[in-house]
Amino acid sequence: MGVCSCCVKLCTCCSAQVAKCVLGAINGILITIGVVLAIIGCILHWGGNLVFQLLSAALSNIGSSQIGSSTPLSFSDLQKVLGTWSVYVSYAGIALLAVGLFLVATGIIGAIGACCNSKLLIIVYIVIMAVLALACAGLAAGYIINKNLMRTEGAKQMTTLVKSEYKGRGSANEFTNILDLIQARVPCCGVDNYTIYHEFNTWNSTYQLKNGTYIDEVLPESCCKISGATFEPTYENCTYSPDSQNSNMYEGGCYTKLWNAFDTYSAYATYGLFIAAGVIGCIAALAIIILINLEKSVT
Repeated sequence: MGVCSCCVKLCTCCSAQVAKCVLGAINGILITIGVVLAIIGCILHWGGNLVFQLLSAALSNIGSSQIGSSTPLSFSDLQKVLGTWSVYVSYAGIALLAVGLFLVATGIIGAIGACCNSKLLIIVYIVIMAVLALACAGLAAGYIINKNLMRTEGAKQMTTLVKSEYKGRGSANEFTNILDLIQARVPCCGVDNYTIYHEFNTWNSTYQLKNGTYIDEVLPESCCKISGATFEPTYENCTYSPDSQNSNMYEGGCYTKLWNAFDTYSAYATYGLFIAAGVIGCIAALAIIILINLEKSVT
């Protein structure tokens, strides 16, 4: 019995030492990730102008301030389009900074608790890991449960926005410019389909042909097949006599395409969250092994 008892204690001690080593390495990685996220957060929050200029430089290569014109978007145009983005970039920076500092603090708590055999710090660490695991699993499950509702509500909001804000050809309206870029470049037309442009008449649908004749457009010019070189419609008749050859009317709605792309990447993120929950749970299990060993060593 004595030999068996010694063997059990030795195995427990060895497993606790292995757990300490693994936990130490994990906390080192955790601290490193936290520092990197904190640095990125600082750059986004306090270096917003630099990020804004990078975004502007990137977007200046993909569009025109007016569909049907070869004039590229100017920096002032992009400022109008991206103006509110700078606020969100700043908020994202604060969020990343907070997450980074949290990870650094968590890593330090775990490392000190394991190295110094502090039961209090290890318990705190286990609680934090358990909460994080549940949060990751909850976020993933919440997205899966509410995905269809999110898609439906988003489509409703975009439909309302298009009907109230889209002005069509020649408009300096910021939303109009953004939607024109999306429709021409994705390519797509409308929200779920092109018929939304038959449901409201506040967009500029009057167009003068080269022969001087005025016609009523069926679709905005940005729903036409666009020449990549000039950013002009490939066929002049596409706005008043659209078909599958000269327009994007059958390419699908912009919201549908953007949502499908978002949903694809969100699926990967969801799997990642479930995996993260499992990994964090394993980390908590290592901390529990160390805690059990400390409890036994006291008794």
